[in-house]
Amino acid sequence: MKERLELIMQEEGNLSAYEFSKTLGFKRPDNLYKILDGSTMNPGIEFVKAVKKKFSRYSYDWIIDGVGEKYVDMYDNNLKISKDKDNKILQLEKMLSESDAIIFRYENIIDALTGNGKK
Repeated sequence: MKERLELIMQEEGNLSAYEFSKTLGFKRPDNLYKILDGSTMNPGIEFVKAVKKKFSRYSYDWIIDGVGEKYVDMYDNNLKISKDKDNKILQLEKMLSESDAIIFRYENIIDALTGNGKK
């Protein structure tokens, strides 16, 4: 993991261990120093979550094990988001159509009761 964290630090602006830790929201870089000097091989899930949250373009599998693609496939994520939005739009359009039909029925009932309807 040491090599992958060093690569992230380099790619994200040549961050020092202190800057990287601050960016992740940690007050002190002690955990990162232990990873970088090899005294800690497994940083813990909270540390990995912090890296992923701040630098979301890197995949969990790659950060943790160096396995798979380094970067998350943003196209797939954007496509999923787009499909979700399309589904919500279709649901809203259906609701509007149903609402229009209900309003039309009530207008006809009101017209019939008040005598304003077509004869």
